[in-house]
Amino acid sequence: MPAIMAMGKISWDKEDLAEVERLLRQGCEFLDDKDCWLSNVAHTIYIRGHSYSEAAGLYETVVRKYSDRV
Repeated sequence: MPAIMAMGKISWDKEDLAEVERLLRQGCEFLDDKDCWLSNVAHTIYIRGHSYSEAAGLYETVVRKYSDRV
């Protein structure tokens, strides 16, 4: 996960959000249960204006994990 996030940060700083999304999606097979990965993918999709419903679904996955604790 650190390698994907580091590569994504480089593209993020260059404002190449399509590349950030592509990099993050490469890790979905291994990282789809990690909250950090889920929220970063959701942020990227939301900021791109690409698919708000997909971003909301990813955010919802993280929120539901912790809704029991409140």
